[in-house]
This record gives sequence, C-alpha cells and structure tokens, in this order.
Amino acid sequence: MIKAIDSEGNCIELKMRDTLISSKFPYRLLALQPFTAKGYQVVMLAHEMCISKSESQAFFVGEKDEQTKLFFLRQVSYAALLARAYTDDSDMLWKLHLRHGHRNFPDLARQYGLRLPKVVPACTSCIMGKAHVYPHLSSGFERATRVAQGFHSDIRGPFSVPTPRGEAYLLTIIDDFSRRVFGFLVKSQSEWLAVWKEFVVRIEAEIGRVNCISWLLTDNGAVYTSNEMKAFCASKGVQQRFSAPYAQWMDHTAERNMRTIGEMTTTTLIHANLPKWGWATLHAINVLNRTTDNPKNNASNSPSNFSRLEKWKGHELPGQTKGLYPFGCLAFKHVPGTIRGKLDVHATPCIYLGLATNCRAYLLGTLFRLEISTAVEKLRLSKTCFRFAKCATTRLLPRFCGVPTITCSKATLV
Repeated sequence: MIKAIDSEGNCIELKMRDTLISSKFPYRLLALQPFTAKGYQVVMLAHEMCISKSESQAFFVGEKDEQTKLFFLRQVSYAALLARAYTDDSDMLWKLHLRHGHRNFPDLARQYGLRLPKVVPACTSCIMGKAHVYPHLSSGFERATRVAQGFHSDIRGPFSVPTPRGEAYLLTIIDDFSRRVFGFLVKSQSEWLAVWKEFVVRIEAEIGRVNCISWLLTDNGAVYTSNEMKAFCASKGVQQRFSAPYAQWMDHTAERNMRTIGEMTTTTLIHANLPKWGWATLHAINVLNRTTDNPKNNASNSPSNFSRLEKWKGHELPGQTKGLYPFGCLAFKHVPGTIRGKLDVHATPCIYLGLATNCRAYLLGTLFRLEISTAVEKLRLSKTCFRFAKCATTRLLPRFCGVPTITCSKATLV
C-alpha cells in the first residue's frame, strides 16, 4: 500500500500486487509500463510527471529531484521512486553460467527459477568458442533486369577421367536473369580468360549490342583476379564482383547450379555405368536449360512453365526437348549408302553422349573404342535402356566386343 497525494492535495492509496522488493535499494521502484497497460496516461514535463486516467479527474504528481534526476511521488509519510521494484539475478546467473560449463542463460534461469534480465550478460568466452555465421540474407542481392546484364561463373574439376582431348575441368557461365547455363570443357583453369573473351564477343553478337554485359560475379580465384582479366573487363565496361573469402554463398547462383549439375552428372553416370567423362556434365547442362524452371524464378519476368532457354530466347520453344535421351543409352547410327557395301550393316551400335555443342546433331561414341562422331538422323534407341537400371555399356559390351570396359586411348572428336 502506497499513500500518495493527487493534484488537488487529497490522499490516495495505491494498491500494488506482485511487487518485488529489493533489499539492495532503499526505495520502492514503480514501473511506468503497468500504468500504461491499465489505461493510464503518463505525461513527463521538465520538473514534474503526471499520471492520470480518463475516468478520474485526479492524477498523481511526481516531482523531479535535481540531484538524482528521478521523479518522487508526493506522499504522506515516505518517498517512493516512480519505477518498479526489482531483484537483480545477474550475479547469480553469471555464477551458474560458469558452474554449468557456459550453459545458456535462459535455460539456467528456467532451471533455478531466476528472473532473466532484459539485457543478457555477454560472455566473451562463449562468443569466441560458440560463434557461428548468421543466416545469409539473399533478399538484398541486386538481380539483373534483362538477359546478358549480369553473369555468374564457377569452375569445377579436375575430373578423374579426362576426355580424349585431355579436358578435365568444367567452366560454367550463368546468366542471372534467365539462369541459362553455358558450359565449357577445358584442360586447365588457365583457359578461362580465352573462353571469357570469346564468350563476351559471342553474347554481344547474339544480343546485337556492344558492351551489353554489366557485371560478373565470381569467387576470388586467381584466374578471375588476374591483371589480364581486370584489364579486359575494364575495356568492356564489365564490373567485376567477388564473393568474400570463405563465403561461397555470396556467389549462390553459381554454387547452387554447380551442385545441381554435379548431382545430375553423378546420377546419370551411375545409371549408365560409364567413366566420369566431362560429356556427362554438358549433357546435364543441356537438360537443365531445357527443363521448366522453378516457378519462383519465373514469377516476375516469365510464364511459370518457361525453361531457362525459353527465358533467354524470350519466346516459347515447343521442340526444345527433342533430342534428349538417357545418357549412355544404346543408339544405332545409320550408315549412308555411299560408304557401305551391298552386305554391310545399315546401322552401327553407339552410345548416346548428348548433343553436339557446335552442330545440330547427336554426339555418339562407338562401343568398341568410343570413337566420337555426330549424327543428324533420327536415332533408333533400344527400349531396354528405359526398362532396366543399367544402360548400353554393361549390357551390350560383352555381346559386341567381349570386353567389360571401354578404352578412350585412341578416341577422336569430330
């Protein structure tokens, strides 16, 4: 019970419930929040503070003490601070925190029934020993508003089995607007600059505008930060953007697409039971570009069922999936009549390796020495490749050549 004096000099009793009394402080502390929660209005002036309620004409008056800068209620017998009484459990929580092996404060306060302070004590040892990266924020990333405005790039490799030409690395360049992936097989990472220069010329010719590329986001690899790369980008007006060291998530588009390509490549190679060739990565990229993209990516700029290739072209492509077959499946390549004899076979068995990069044709490999060739005829595919788990190599190699594996030593690429 607190006996106070209102603005008219009348004595009023304040009934406070669930009040915590501190033995370390000689005054009763009253918080302003319980008053405002009950509908009271608090007006703080230069030298006094008034607490009133709309139903009553009277209001409490607190006079400011110049020495302590606190407001004291006008009372009959004793003074009370206008704040809430409290108990300080910080010291006890800190001791329990150390005793329990730096356990978090909320659990300790709940276990011992202590009051958790509004400002939780900061433990330097916990900060140094338990520090983690905060959740990554991707909403503030500046996205491209047109095709060929910005690109992401990443390099993967070396592969354990290079192609016959010695290509052991996959270099990807991804358009930020359409998410279309451009894949290149290279022998070493040092070929990046030559590939990038040719790619810039290609995009400018395809878009029909010089200096159409505004920025390129990569990691801090040596091939991206070289002086030759910086000079070329400066001459083309391309702004180079880099992710922070050990923060690959900042180049999230390139990293996530590279993961998707890697998973598609691994599963197709397992199904085909073929060596880890780079052609499987190019086939995965072709499939990814011709598959309907995530509706979230298409929500702002394209129909929901558009693929990445359709977003890049800007129109629908009904026949974009024609020519896509399971990697490594059995295919029969037609032999033209001008190069075969009267009793020669009309088709030879081959392995489907995807689509040719510079020709509207299929990329095929022979079953004997995997000699690479292209074909434009409609493929005759074996139905067994869709029915069974494994494809041409494990099922048909013993039948045709009597050996369980394929050699690439004398292969050529057309």
